[in-house]
Amino acid sequence: GGERAQAALAEHPAVESVEALDGALKLTLRDDPAATPAVVAEVLVKAGLHLSLLQEEKPDLEDAFMQMTKGIVS
Repeated sequence: GGERAQAALAEHPAVESVEALDGALKLTLRDDPAATPAVVAEVLVKAGLHLSLLQEEKPDLEDAFMQMTKGIVS
């Protein structure tokens, strides 16, 4: 199921990246109003997969800074 879910999500235009972590998938959605957690759930359900937990994580200040600077902090 995890590999099928990862493949289905990676193909969706709202998803920027998918990473497998300890039996779960960590997604980064594109900066687009249409890229919502509901879209993630819909993709999985349409692929015939079961969603057990969907948790939104807001980036903290350090994560936001690193994303904006692409990690270049010299």
